[in-house]
Amino acid sequence: VVALDAQTGAIRWRVPLPTEPTSLAVAGDRLFLSGADGALYSFRQTGDPKPAWRYRMLGAIGQPVMSERHVYFTLIDNTVRALDRKGGSQRWSRQLPTRPATGPILLGDALVVPLTNGRVSYLSTANGAVGPAAEPSEAASRLRLQAVAPSADGLTVFTIAAAGDDTRTLTAWRKRTGVPGL
Repeated sequence: VVALDAQTGAIRWRVPLPTEPTSLAVAGDRLFLSGADGALYSFRQTGDPKPAWRYRMLGAIGQPVMSERHVYFTLIDNTVRALDRKGGSQRWSRQLPTRPATGPILLGDALVVPLTNGRVSYLSTANGAVGPAAEPSEAASRLRLQAVAPSADGLTVFTIAAAGDDTRTLTAWRKRTGVPGL
């Protein structure tokens, strides 16, 4: 990992990685990455460039997302894990109904996890409580996810899913309101 000064292009620091990175995200004073070795890493952006913490896991899917206190990862064991941003300790872990297609998406105080079957799971950022899933039509239940994007206002996630006959469905998943824990 190489940190460059945005104004001058000068190298601020450089640190060799123990593994090939599979994702990278930056928030506040931290840089987070998942590695091909199945570990999750946090680096400080200032001071000592060695890993601030390392959490041994399974491989991650997609990019992590950060809140003020936590960093959230989706993993190949069909779980979502919340780790403390500063120390790396696990705060909670929740099982998903099927394989996540991407990393989690932060929508206010909820996480939305797009799934490979074209559906999404809603989880509370505070404790991982799983919210009620929206039920797609029977035709939509046989879809496979192709693309995901959150809206600029942070209230909606759009998915594009394809059926076996190559028809495509665009779905807007709104942030849940009035659901305890979400």
